[in-house]
Amino acid sequence: MRKITDISENWTYTTDTVTFFEASLPFRFNEKQLGKEIIFSKNINIEDTFLQSEIWLEIARLTGKCRIFADGDEVFSHPATIDVFRCNLGMYFNTAGEHTIEIKIEPVCENGEFFMGKAALISVDKSHFSLDNSLGDG
Repeated sequence: MRKITDISENWTYTTDTVTFFEASLPFRFNEKQLGKEIIFSKNINIEDTFLQSEIWLEIARLTGKCRIFADGDEVFSHPATIDVFRCNLGMYFNTAGEHTIEIKIEPVCENGEFFMGKAALISVDKSHFSLDNSLGDG
């Protein structure tokens, strides 16, 4: 069985000049940030029921270079704009309790604008159909 949990609310958003609390996705930013890293972070409570499943992060759209971190470990990176991507967090979120997701973005548009769409955690039974990391071969 598949379960989708929307995690688009209450992200902390940080640039080199400002920190916003409770930022919500989708999020568009128009300030000159070209070449500067922007960080979205969120604490996620993983319940015991999630542990019997594979756990995937899915983001609807992202414009910019991005790196995804789970509890401080880099789990995914992409060099440019991507429409929908997902990455497997199961091996990193393998205990119940609070975990942290960080999304580090470097805008690539000349005007420094970037956009990040809604985010969700997807849990699927390990015997369910196979998901794959974005740009994977399956």
